[in-house]
Amino acid sequence: TIQKISISLYPNPAKDFILINFNSTERKNLTFMLFNSIGQKVTIEKIKGNETNHKINTKALSEGIYFWKVESAYKFSQQGKVVLLK
Repeated sequence: TIQKISISLYPNPAKDFILINFNSTERKNLTFMLFNSIGQKVTIEKIKGNETNHKINTKALSEGIYFWKVESAYKFSQQGKVVLLK
């Protein structure tokens, strides 16, 4: 079965951090990945299934457009775009 998970990422544009908010009845562990504009993976974090929000530190990343993806081992996947301003 496909999981019903609602994910929001803010602020966007972001500066030093981004917050990921989860709204789900499923409590599965997730993986968050952040890619730069040429597709290189710059961040990967494991998110425990009991978390409802998760903070990602972006201080070390350059200004620009990044693409994010959240996935689980259960074929759930969601993706989007975030802009970092410095």
